[in-house]
Amino acid sequence: MIENILTIDCEDWYHTRTAQKYLSGKKGVFAEGRISSNVRTLLDLFGSFGARGTFFVLGEVVEKFPELVMRIDKTGHRIGAHGYKHVDVFSMDKQEFESDVSKVTGFINSLVSRPVESFRAPNWSINNDCLWALEILKKYDYKYDSSSPKMLSLLKNTKGDQIIEIPRSGAQFFRLTIPLGGAFLRVYPFGLMMRLMKKINQDGFPFMLYIHPWEIDAGLPLIRTSRIDRVIQYYGIKQNLEKIRRILDAFKFIPVEDFFEKNEVDKNLLNTFYQLG
Repeated sequence: MIENILTIDCEDWYHTRTAQKYLSGKKGVFAEGRISSNVRTLLDLFGSFGARGTFFVLGEVVEKFPELVMRIDKTGHRIGAHGYKHVDVFSMDKQEFESDVSKVTGFINSLVSRPVESFRAPNWSINNDCLWALEILKKYDYKYDSSSPKMLSLLKNTKGDQIIEIPRSGAQFFRLTIPLGGAFLRVYPFGLMMRLMKKINQDGFPFMLYIHPWEIDAGLPLIRTSRIDRVIQYYGIKQNLEKIRRILDAFKFIPVEDFFEKNEVDKNLLNTFYQLG
């Protein structure tokens, strides 16, 4: 059975780009952190299927819930960094980004059994205009980065003995490239998503799934948004836990770090994560 990569962007509901558009500057809104219970639910679910993944944890979450990070680590999953604050990398300068990376790396490494090796920028926000971020990540001993929605020219700028860039998985459906996870898992028909993922494995390739703990929370606090933002933030959440359960039942998953320790890295392998099907 092909081993795929499972990743969890460990942030709370109010960290999303959509929520921040409406909550910025409102006092008291952030008081209700819901991430602990959602992560515990995911850990129990993963354990029941023998699935392990990489949890990309936000620094603010690490600082507020250190016991949660230690629990993730002790249950056999790997801890990656998601930045300290949920800020797009392309909106920061080099000094700001290095300060952010230094802070979150220090917090995580003080709690976990193995040094953090993987990084994912908020909102897949490393692009060709901020490739300098990869040099900073290497400075802090990161081996893996999954911060781009597609390959762009990242591969040309990273050597085999340096940081490995893993783009977001996207399956081809006619002229569309459908990302495998996040809001796309909630919005697109589940039967279609399952067929696309099964075809990838049947063709002999792995894929990388990404989810957020808040996306299984049927009691998510409601905020007044535009119609399109309401879809992005809330659509399909009540059914999403069952979707994830069915995916875990159908596929095998391991962390980023384990996958690349087992598989030789080359351009063809990395490209399969972006354009599959």
